Amino acid sequence: MNRLICAVLNWLGFFVGRPISGLLTGYELPRDFSLRFDTDSPLCFGIGASRGQTIRLLQSCYKCPTNPVFESASATFSTPS
Repeated sequence: MNRLICAVLNWLGFFVGRPISGLLTGYELPRDFSLRFDTDSPLCFGIGASRGQTIRLLQSCYKCPTNPVFESASATFSTPS
């Protein structure tokens, strides 16, 4: 019965798993960060072409992160008119 419930929840897009102490899951990034990095002020690089979601996540996880960010220029991806 548990397998059926887990299968249905996974099919609906929910992750169901048993938390194992000290194991990185890849699903709860703030928890994984706290297990992997033992500092309140890490150096975090944001390299992407998005809207800064990763930087906001890192700022919510740490008290004083340093965030040099490299975003691509919007002109690079615009369509010529």
